[in-house]
Amino acid sequence: MEPVTLRTPRLVLSPQTTEDADQIVAYCQDPDVIAFTPIPVPYGRDEAESFVRQVEAGWRDGTRFEFAVRPRADPTDVLGAVSIFGVADGAGEVGYLLAPAGRGHGFMTEAVSAILDWAFAGPPDGLGLSRVQWHALPENEASALVAQRCGFRLEGRLRSALTHRGTRRDQLLAAVLRTDDRRQPVRWDDGQQ
Repeated sequence: MEPVTLRTPRLVLSPQTTEDADQIVAYCQDPDVIAFTPIPVPYGRDEAESFVRQVEAGWRDGTRFEFAVRPRADPTDVLGAVSIFGVADGAGEVGYLLAPAGRGHGFMTEAVSAILDWAFAGPPDGLGLSRVQWHALPENEASALVAQRCGFRLEGRLRSALTHRGTRRDQLLAAVLRTDDRRQPVRWDDGQQ
């Protein structure tokens, strides 16, 4: 698939390039990014350039659709990343991270909403998915809030589901369907967090 660029009122979502490598390295030093994502540690220029090559391959192969989150006011700036990956049988998974400078402004909610619109849109305007799921560590409250704001319904807690930084950890699982009404946030009140 040819890479696409998505635009929202405040953001431009476009694939990462080698010109973004220094900014990718910078946000991958953030303690929250390290704590909640499976990025390599340490993370340097070589890792960022390898990541950009993986982004290019993912688009080319149709296996991973990765976007840099950029402010419309300065699209050379990179605030973070959002992606759809694991696409199979009409379903995929969303992942996202945000640099400290981009937090607290609703940027990620805006970016995830835009990528969901694109993922659910039928070809040639989108991927035509029926379901997008989200996984995160239960302690990643910021990620969970974005998922709730974007209409994801909590499906459960996967006990001891993965090894993260050498420790067995639980994961939360939530999903949104193309047919779900995403205009209203969803509250996860059932104690699963």
